[in-house]
Amino acid sequence: MHLISVQRLAEAENCIVVYGADFCVIQDLISKKPIGTGDMRNGVYYFKASTGGASFAAISSKETILWHQRLGHPSARRLSTISISCEFQFNEEALRCCDVCHRAKQTRNLFSLSNARANEPFSLIHCDLWGRCHTPSSSGCHYFLYIVDDFSRATWVFLLIDKSETYNRIVEFCSMVRTQFGGSVQ
Repeated sequence: MHLISVQRLAEAENCIVVYGADFCVIQDLISKKPIGTGDMRNGVYYFKASTGGASFAAISSKETILWHQRLGHPSARRLSTISISCEFQFNEEALRCCDVCHRAKQTRNLFSLSNARANEPFSLIHCDLWGRCHTPSSSGCHYFLYIVDDFSRATWVFLLIDKSETYNRIVEFCSMVRTQFGGSVQ
């Protein structure tokens, strides 16, 4: 008869030991596959080697979806091929309602390219107001006004506490263009 330290066994074999009322099972830590079983006799567990066994699993109706998601949303044809080698029941109807696949197949028309460019600085500017930002800047601003000169692609960013400041900032920008660049926004 041999005595076994459960702690050393678990450490050496990378396993777990599960105790029942009158039995004990040693399982692999990762695969949970039984390594050995033991029966209790007179307060001592007697182990015997695992001879294999059978397991039963219920087939989940969502098994196809689960495999589809875990494998990165492959096509139905690929998944049916994989189902043969992985031995799961493939259901093509389950893939018809995959939201991720539908969104990934959606496309957006590109903006049409324009050859119209400004011929001189500040003859055309583009403005964009962005916000409300949840986290305010260090000065308490929640909005950003971007102004881009079409000719030079120079960009100015103005921080705004409120949207209502937009008009005044654009007026200030136009006066800055007049005084610093000697031009005017057209």
